[in-house]
Amino acid sequence: MTDKPPLAPLSCALLATQPKGLAMQDDTATVTVYSFMERGPGETKMLAVHKAARATILASGGQVLEGTAHKVPVDELDGRGFWCRLATGWGALPAA
Repeated sequence: MTDKPPLAPLSCALLATQPKGLAMQDDTATVTVYSFMERGPGETKMLAVHKAARATILASGGQVLEGTAHKVPVDELDGRGFWCRLATGWGALPAA
């Protein structure tokens, strides 16, 4: 038996603030997000409309879809740790 207390679950926010792998050119902290399957009505599974970090997906009971990973700036995650890409067609959204 150890004298250390059990580890508390890591929050998505804590995981997201840690740089993962190579940073973007401007040294912005990034996180790898994945597409995933989530629980639908009843026992069904459906493709989620957003992406998330692996830890967020697993904590929510989802299934990571390997091969769908890409890095995004940490500040683009929402308060729950999910990343939703805004459909912009060709190019970025105009500045407000």
